[in-house]
Amino acid sequence: MRNRSRHLALAIGMALAWIPAAAHTLPDPRVLVLVPSPEALEVRLNDLLQPGAESIELKRRFDQDRDGKIAEWEKKDLGEFLVARAKMNLRVVQDREPLALETVSWRVTGADGSVDSSGMVSLDLVLRAKPRTAAGRVALTVSDWRPDGHPVRAAVLAQSARVLSAKPGRLDESGRVVTGIDLSRDHPLELTYSPLP
Repeated sequence: MRNRSRHLALAIGMALAWIPAAAHTLPDPRVLVLVPSPEALEVRLNDLLQPGAESIELKRRFDQDRDGKIAEWEKKDLGEFLVARAKMNLRVVQDREPLALETVSWRVTGADGSVDSSGMVSLDLVLRAKPRTAAGRVALTVSDWRPDGHPVRAAVLAQSARVLSAKPGRLDESGRVVTGIDLSRDHPLELTYSPLP
C-alpha cells in the first residue's frame, strides 16, 4: 500500500537537508516572473534540477515501486515535494508581515521515462499573493534564495499595473518591465507599484 503522507514527510525532510550539487551546469536554475495586477501579485516560478546525478538521484527516491519509471502517483508526490522545496525560501512581505502564497498551479516535466536518464527535471509553479493597496500603491519585499549559492533570477512584468520603483533592477520607460534582478539570501527585491495602469 502506498503511504503518500509518510513519503511526502520524508521528502520534505530531504529538502531541509538539501546539499548543494557538486557540479553546476545550469547557470540559472531558478527564475521568477512577478506579475502585479489590481487583484493580486502572481509569482511564476521555474525551478530546474541540475541534469545528471542530481536529477537521477531525486527520481530514484520517488520511484517507490522500484520499477525504473515515475508513475503518475509517484509524479504527484515528486511534484508536491518540488513545490514545497521551491516555496521554502520564497517570501512576499508587506509591512513586515509575510503574505500567504496560494498555489494556483504546478507542473513537473522531465520525470517521464527511465529514472536513470540524466535529463533535466523542471517545476513550473504559479503562486498568488493578495497585498493591500494604500494611497493607490502597493509596496512589497520579495525574497528568495537557493542553498546551492545560485542567485535566483527575477523579472517583473506589469501587464495591468505600473511599476513605480524596483531595487535592484532596471525599469523600462513604460514602467511595466523590470529586468536585471538577482535575488540571494540577503538581497531581496523592494518593489512598489500602482495597481492601476
